[in-house]
Amino acid sequence: MTETMAKGSSRVRCGRFVGILLFLQSLPVFAADIPALLEIPAPLAQADPSLVERRQALETARGTLWRQVQAHNAQCDSVEEGSAQDIACTQAQADLSASLERHIAASKAFNQQKIKAEFARKLQGTRDADRYSPIDAPLPSDESDRSAYNYFNVIKQFDVVHAARYEAGADTFCNIYVSDVTRAMNAEIPIRPANDMVIWLHTTGRQQGWHRADARLIQEMADAGHPAIVIWENTSISPDTGLPGHGHVAMVRPGSINDPRGDAISAAGRYVIDARHMTGGDKTHPRGYFNKPGVQFWYHD
Repeated sequence: MTETMAKGSSRVRCGRFVGILLFLQSLPVFAADIPALLEIPAPLAQADPSLVERRQALETARGTLWRQVQAHNAQCDSVEEGSAQDIACTQAQADLSASLERHIAASKAFNQQKIKAEFARKLQGTRDADRYSPIDAPLPSDESDRSAYNYFNVIKQFDVVHAARYEAGADTFCNIYVSDVTRAMNAEIPIRPANDMVIWLHTTGRQQGWHRADARLIQEMADAGHPAIVIWENTSISPDTGLPGHGHVAMVRPGSINDPRGDAISAAGRYVIDARHMTGGDKTHPRGYFNKPGVQFWYHD
């Protein structure tokens, strides 16, 4: 539930469903949201009990504020303008407004702390329940602030080389990494196998702002801060299962156009790399997945 504060009349009242509505006498009308406090999932509560305590304290403070508003309503609902009681009520309104603004700031800070703590926990989580659930990054980006600098920092926060979330085992997680980064850039490619991501891009993805490109254009778009990927659709048939093999997908990150090593990429998978290049050929990415037929390039608005 979102609660709202508005200023503009001489009365404070409490809406049953909207939340706290605070009206301050002789001030411009404006509204400031009181954010709902984010829920703390059980694994995070167990890992960081202080978050639970902080949330409870904010809930208590919110209840106290609510009661103070109600008391103010009862006392200042109808007072004579210019009287001593009117002056006292005006001061009380100002004090209540300041308390409410402090509570808004504290609530926003708590929510950001929760996002950061959950992000850090999931980056180090290796359970499938954690890996295959979306992750909300503390530093997001969207179409309003595309730049190479912002794109670089979005990628950096995932620390792909060290995050246990992307460590290869029996399975590899290139698809999860790309889904995580694109989600943080408001251009989410849902978690699914890389081959299925190709299908999604050609259907739903096109309707949600994803576009095909070539190797040169994709680096230009990444350098301009647009989420960009390179994806290989593996159409070879496994003799064991009779099914296509696993594909591969990576983020194309800001780099240098016409670099002889290919586009700059950041990727999870059997070889987890950051700030390397598409053609591979070095010890950190020796197979050169993207030197094969079936490679496609896509960028988002």
